[in-house]
Amino acid sequence: MQLSIDQALAKAIEAHRAGKLQDAEALYRTILQTQPRHPDANHNLGVIAVSLDKVSIALPFFKIALEADPRQGQFWVSYVDALIKQGQLETAKRTLAHGLEQGLSGPSIDELTKRLEAKLHDQKPVFRKIKKGPFTAVKRQVKSTQEQEEGLLIVSRDDFCEKPPRSGK
Repeated sequence: MQLSIDQALAKAIEAHRAGKLQDAEALYRTILQTQPRHPDANHNLGVIAVSLDKVSIALPFFKIALEADPRQGQFWVSYVDALIKQGQLETAKRTLAHGLEQGLSGPSIDELTKRLEAKLHDQKPVFRKIKKGPFTAVKRQVKSTQEQEEGLLIVSRDDFCEKPPRSGK
């Protein structure tokens, strides 16, 4: 007997709540074989991934769920929360701002906003100035090997370098 999408979703949620994550995952994936953009199956696969500390795997599932049904506040919360956990703070900020423009509100959104603001406030500056005579070198604090090779981004007169240039990202 083959299950309908609704039956499979109900069984997946039941398994998920019972902590049978492999069974739940298999059922959610079965749903996605028929309906790849099914919002609940995508969201719940993201939830499972986060619970297993695999946030990078969760992000695409959360994004699809949100795109498929942006009226679900929990989808916004899960996606922005995962972005924060991944350190993708600017993307989290833009996504949350877009949600707020769409009318997103509530206590969980307020808490998420405060957490994001705190993370943004605590974030180390991306640029720092190094004074060297009449010129200022703006050196980017680097994280990846590629960025380390590109460490020095600009050298110009102080007067012309009030703000560091935006990166292409």
